[in-house]
Amino acid sequence: MPKVYLHGVVGAVGSLTVLYTSAKYLPFKNDPNYLTLMKMIKEVPLISMVFLGGIPPILEEVVCRKLIFGNLKKYSKVLAYIIANIVFAVGHYNFSFQRALQHINTVPTYFVSGLVLTSTYDYDGHLLASMIAHFITNVGIPILYHLGLWV
Repeated sequence: MPKVYLHGVVGAVGSLTVLYTSAKYLPFKNDPNYLTLMKMIKEVPLISMVFLGGIPPILEEVVCRKLIFGNLKKYSKVLAYIIANIVFAVGHYNFSFQRALQHINTVPTYFVSGLVLTSTYDYDGHLLASMIAHFITNVGIPILYHLGLWV
């Protein structure tokens, strides 16, 4: 197995661990993003997997990892990690800082999940690694839910 795929799988395990732990122990039940996601997963599981596994992993990885992180890490890797993942986290609230602040208790989950995805890209050096991790994460949640393994 080429390393990029292995790194993608490892990144997905890390990201799913962050999201599962957060869903179990943080007040996600009031988070609009989580509520919309869970409603879609329950009502239209196949469509949710196609939707979640399609555009978001590609778009978010290109914007947050390749463009933002990739360009800023030349100047400061720490700052690149922070800025790329603030954008990633706020993006889950339709890029509304006001909406993100209303749900500040769940924003760190997206930030930390983004850190895992960014670390995957940074470690491997290929955007495909973080795209694979993101795809597995986004498709994995509906699968785990329907297997009775998601909170």
